[in-house]
Amino acid sequence: MSKLKYSTFADESSPESRVYSADTKLPKLYIVNSWIVKRGRDKEFVAAWKAFAKWLVSQKGSTGSTRLFKDDLDPAHYLSVDSWENGAVHAAFRRGVQFGKQSYRLQKLTIDFSSWTLTLEAEETLQPQPPTRRIVSSDTG
Repeated sequence: MSKLKYSTFADESSPESRVYSADTKLPKLYIVNSWIVKRGRDKEFVAAWKAFAKWLVSQKGSTGSTRLFKDDLDPAHYLSVDSWENGAVHAAFRRGVQFGKQSYRLQKLTIDFSSWTLTLEAEETLQPQPPTRRIVSSDTG
């Protein structure tokens, strides 16, 4: 059975790293954040969000993934999606002093913020297919 290394910290050599078998279902809790950015501050917001995101994915309990999306119809509207191991570790993360300090930089650049906690109910992914082999004969006779 193949093993997948999964780390809760950016430093994979950390003792907090975990090893899961390939058939282990990783926990999936998603946090969706909606940001309305102050006029003319979008580039500054994106730069601040990138710094925040780099810090966030290194935190215990983060699954190491977060994404920022910009609304095509409203250029001041952004959505970010983070993934976490479970609700308890995410709640502890949000209560931390560092979270307040880190998120304050983003709050200064926004006029509105909303957040939703979502639990993954179902997922379908396309599995990669093995390459097909073509046998070529060098026999001419």
